[in-house]
Amino acid sequence: MKHIIALFFLLVQHSFFTQNFENSSLEGIIGGPFMLSNWEIVPFTDPFCLASNAGAASPDITGFAGPIASAGLFGQANSGTTFVSGLFSTPSSPTGTTNHDGIHQVVDGFEIGGNYTLEFFQSVVKQSSARDTSGSWDVYMNDSFLARSVVSISQLSHDNPNLQWEKRSIAFTAPSASISFKFLVADDDNNGSLNSTDLDGSLRMGIDDISLFSCLNSPLSQLDPQSIAFSEDSICLGQEVTISDWPQGFSANCQWEFSDGQSFTDCAIPAINFSSPGNVTASLTMSDIQGCSFEFTSDELLILPAPLANFMMNPESIESTSPLVRFENLSENADAFVWDFGDGASSTNIDPVHSYLNTSEGTVEVCLEAISNLGCSSQVCKDLEIEEPLEIYIPNSFSPDQDGLNDYWQVHLSTNRLSLYELRITNRWGQEIWSSDNPLEQWDGRGAEASSFFSPSGTYVYQLTCQESRDSETLYRVGHVILVR
Repeated sequence: MKHIIALFFLLVQHSFFTQNFENSSLEGIIGGPFMLSNWEIVPFTDPFCLASNAGAASPDITGFAGPIASAGLFGQANSGTTFVSGLFSTPSSPTGTTNHDGIHQVVDGFEIGGNYTLEFFQSVVKQSSARDTSGSWDVYMNDSFLARSVVSISQLSHDNPNLQWEKRSIAFTAPSASISFKFLVADDDNNGSLNSTDLDGSLRMGIDDISLFSCLNSPLSQLDPQSIAFSEDSICLGQEVTISDWPQGFSANCQWEFSDGQSFTDCAIPAINFSSPGNVTASLTMSDIQGCSFEFTSDELLILPAPLANFMMNPESIESTSPLVRFENLSENADAFVWDFGDGASSTNIDPVHSYLNTSEGTVEVCLEAISNLGCSSQVCKDLEIEEPLEIYIPNSFSPDQDGLNDYWQVHLSTNRLSLYELRITNRWGQEIWSSDNPLEQWDGRGAEASSFFSPSGTYVYQLTCQESRDSETLYRVGHVILVR
């Protein structure tokens, strides 16, 4: 029994330590030959190393004490006591030397096709002859370029040991069970001159605490890839739908993509709608704090075509004396209709005719709901104006003798809000005596050309043209008015 327990412990221990770097904190001996347990130097013969010779491909185990503190080649590690620093420089002459440092290790135990994240800390180190303020590390996987880390920048002086360490993460998919990783200094500019004055010249970079995280251990990896669900199996075009089921409660970044082109970056998205009928799917890419990404998808949501309700009214305004309105149905993709005439009456006819005989003056809202045989509907509403007919009263005589009784003659209307009003007074020979375009203006018997001229007693002819609105009937009235003095 003890042997079984011991074997189980060894298996668990082996599983725990696979898929990671040995001596990940880069602890070694400062000074002397490069002696870093489990790590090797990337040789100058490597196709990715630009070093001119073996001596120009020689990274340094670095710490607070050196190896050359007087030249600025020292600094505080991110953790522990040591880290690795590497130089990149280019020659000032064709016969000069190119320095290019890097380290290398092979890691076993990967699951082919599994998602992993590589993490490390980097810092611009500097030295007296390498004062470039910015740089990165190039990472290679199985002799293929994987990624260049995001640039780090430092404005510290070359003799300041308090380095500014920054974490970098690179996600990858394991191509094999055993992977060779190489880390080589990467300068972000074209200047690699090795001197003590150029702040964009040669570069010395530090690296520390290199580790691996398996995305297979992420809680997101345990979820069903098809775990997104819409709140409905189908909706009508124009309706909203929500995501009723998706991975929640995880600390992750989200990217939603819908097959119609819509996208969102919030994990919890609001209700959405779609602009065209058809089948729609949703996909969600979630990236956890280790940089592992997982994609989740949905079943298809069916967007049913919706009808388009529309109609015309003839006429668009009516008088109570002419109460009939004809409705022309202009709806598309509809199979049934429900009319609401706004006065309590309704109809299911396609092109109904409706009477507003007992409807008071004002505005009524007429609505049409168009319904398809798929159960989708749309509605449109329009206003119908109902007006009382224009009433006209025209006196047949007046006496402008300034006695205060019946001194003025005027056309009386049920409303003064008219779109057209023209009134002419002529004598029996057709000569115009007076005219007005103002329904409130009164005739006092004077002539139009000379205000001091008073028309004599007699019979005069009036001609009235008026219209209440541009859509209503134009009314004409011709008659006689007797002027008595």
